[in-house]
Amino acid sequence: MIVPSEAPPVISACDGSASAGTAACVGVADPSQAYDATDVDALDTLFKGFADPTRLRILNVLVPGELCVCDIVELLELPQPAVSRHLAYLRRSGLVEVTREWKFAHYRLAAPLTTVHAALIACVHSCFTGIVSLGAERARAEARVRDRSASPC
Repeated sequence: MIVPSEAPPVISACDGSASAGTAACVGVADPSQAYDATDVDALDTLFKGFADPTRLRILNVLVPGELCVCDIVELLELPQPAVSRHLAYLRRSGLVEVTREWKFAHYRLAAPLTTVHAALIACVHSCFTGIVSLGAERARAEARVRDRSASPC
């Protein structure tokens, strides 16, 4: 897996139906930084992040913005240990990032470093539309993100 010493230059990648700055259009690292075709393990790890329904639900509620673990637990109505375990897996996969403040951990979608990663994140933004349960969870997450901007954990 590529671990640049500093953040690579960002360019936009749009799916053709979106324009820069929209949810389906995300920034990616310089394409020369893309996964090496021989680095199948890195690709496998990235795709495994999407290979679980709970992780898909977590990625979906993180689309509107950063959330505390307690918010994710409440939104998804899952036990805290299960949510934390899946968040740790997503963090190791490079799909989410965490900021810790005192005893609170706040998660957000990670900035993509490769074109494959960017395509998967773009899919999180746009491919889940039309799935009623995910749409309802995302709507609640959007409201929670707005509430948390005024009243953080």
